[in-house]
Amino acid sequence: MATAPKSVTIRTYQVGFGDCFLVSFSYGPKSEKHILVDFGSTGFPKRVPKSRMMDIAHDIKERTNGKLHAVVATHRHRDHISGFATAKGKGTGDVIRSLKPGSSSSPGPKIPNSAPRRRDRPARRRPRTAARLRTRARLRSWARERLSRLPRWV
Repeated sequence: MATAPKSVTIRTYQVGFGDCFLVSFSYGPKSEKHILVDFGSTGFPKRVPKSRMMDIAHDIKERTNGKLHAVVATHRHRDHISGFATAKGKGTGDVIRSLKPGSSSSPGPKIPNSAPRRRDRPARRRPRTAARLRTRARLRSWARERLSRLPRWV
């Protein structure tokens, strides 16, 4: 029978616009299991160094003592999975791969959204009610009055 962990630590990494969580389960002294949930970003603030994702990958490697037990990708958007990309042994994904995750979990193939995009929809117009027309008339008269107070430059 499996033993329950004695403590759980959740580390949240600041990856800009994206997500990255390292969940660590402690079962006793020097007995931990680690799960990486998402690892991606689509952009950083201006002052963040370009090496931020690589720094995070190396921190994950250090904190897990070189062993990840599982990797979870919640869904296939770039801001959740871009850190898993490999680059001929020099990418952040290569660092994560070197941790030899025991299992991985990700959703099936990306299914296009069945709802039409906003730009594909016809423009919605609100019906012109009497109250809206009165409000428009008041705004126009207010604007005319304000403009008439401005000095005329010829």
